[in-house]
Amino acid sequence: MLLQLNIKNFALIENLTISFHKGFNVLSGETGAGKSILIDAINFVLGSKFNKDLIRTGEDKTFVEAIFTVENPKTIEILRELDVELEDLIIISRETFQTGKSIAKVNGKSILLSTLKLISSTLLDIHGQHENQNLLMAENHILYVDYYGEDNIKKILNNYKEKYDKLNIVKNKIDELLGKNGDKEKLSDFLKYQIDEINTANLKESEEEELEEKYKMLSNAEKINKTLTGCYMNLYSGDEDTASIYDSLGIVIKELALVQSNLPKVKEICNSLQEAYYNIEGNIEQIRNIKDNIYYDEKELEFINSRIYQINGFKKKYGKTIKEIIQYKDKIKAQYEELVNSSEIVEKLKKKKVN
Repeated sequence: MLLQLNIKNFALIENLTISFHKGFNVLSGETGAGKSILIDAINFVLGSKFNKDLIRTGEDKTFVEAIFTVENPKTIEILRELDVELEDLIIISRETFQTGKSIAKVNGKSILLSTLKLISSTLLDIHGQHENQNLLMAENHILYVDYYGEDNIKKILNNYKEKYDKLNIVKNKIDELLGKNGDKEKLSDFLKYQIDEINTANLKESEEEELEEKYKMLSNAEKINKTLTGCYMNLYSGDEDTASIYDSLGIVIKELALVQSNLPKVKEICNSLQEAYYNIEGNIEQIRNIKDNIYYDEKELEFINSRIYQINGFKKKYGKTIKEIIQYKDKIKAQYEELVNSSEIVEKLKKKKVN
C-alpha cells in the first residue's frame, strides 16, 4: 500500500506531501487542478519515461519519493535477490536533472530503472479510464484466471511446463533425425572419414608439449652438451691446472674444521659451507644425469618435425588444441551413431512421445 508521496519541483508542484490511509482514498478537483500531475509523479517515481518539461520552471532537478508497506511476497523475494535492506516499509525515490541524469534508490540503495520497474510492478497498479475494455478481449481471460488462482495452480502450471518442454525436445529431436534422411548417407560418410582420420593420428593431450621439449633439446643438443660439460668440469672434475669448486670447497671446510673449536663463529661458517657442499654435490649429480641423456638424432628430429606439422594440420581443421580436437571427435562420433541408428532412435522417441 502507498502510504506517502513527497514531491519537489515536479511540473506545477513546488513542494507537496500527501499521506494515504487504508481503504478507499479519493482525489477530487476541477479540470487543471493537478490530479493528473499526481498520477504522473507516481508513474515517475515507479520508473516510467520522463520528460524534462516536468521539471518545475526555473529549477535544475525534480525529486519524488514514495513510501510503501510490504504486503506482496513477490516484492520481498525481488528485494532479497537484489540484496536490498528490507524493513516494514519500502522507500523509493527518484531524482532527475535537466541534463537527463536520473538517480533511483530503494531503501537507500541505487538501482537501475529497469530494476525499479520490476519492483514497482509488485507494489502498485495504475489503470486509465479506458483500460476496462481489456476485460472484453478473450485472449486476456486466461491471464486473469492464472493470476487469480496463482497460488493454487502454480504447481500444476510448473508441472505442465516441464512436461511440455520435454515433449518439445522429443519432437524436435525426431524432426532433426527425419530431416537428415535426404543427406544421411553423404553426411555419415563424411563424419566417418573425419573420425577415422583423427583416430589414425592417435593424438594425446600432453603430446604437443613433449614434442616441443624434445625438439628444443635435439635442435640445440650440441650447445646444451657443451655448456653442461663445462659446468660439470668446473664444479667437479676440474683440469690439470685448476681444482674443481667441489674439491676446493672440501679443502676449505677441512681447514676451517681445525680451528672451529676455538672460534664459535667459524663453526657457524663451517656448518653453512658444509650445507652448501652437499647441495653442490646433489646438483653435480643432476647435471651429470642430464648431460648423459643429451644426444643428437637426426631421424628423431625429422620425425618430431613431421609430427608437429601433422598436429598443426589437424588443429587447422578440427580445433585449436589437441583437447579440442578430441572433444570434436567425440561430438561427431555421437552424431554419426545417431545417423546410423536413426530409425531405431526415432521409434524409441515416438514411444516416449506417446507416454
